[in-house]
Amino acid sequence: MAAHAPAGPRARGPARLVLAAGTLLAVAYGTRREEAAAFSRSPAQLRTPPPAAPAPSAPRHLSLLRQGIACLGVLLAQGP
Repeated sequence: MAAHAPAGPRARGPARLVLAAGTLLAVAYGTRREEAAAFSRSPAQLRTPPPAAPAPSAPRHLSLLRQGIACLGVLLAQGP
């Protein structure tokens, strides 16, 4: 079996772009989830940006990234 040459910078570029887009999407969903919780609503009930979200009274238990990943995981599990 022939050994494969390591992928060059061009081959890794698309993977990095997908990773960056996925990270931004997860952080956006985490932010939306946190804002919805501050107003005691579900994320689906937030139609416009809130006027001013109250400052969190306690430190986060989960980062925005982890909250977003959890939210996206639920949405993906539900399917179309």
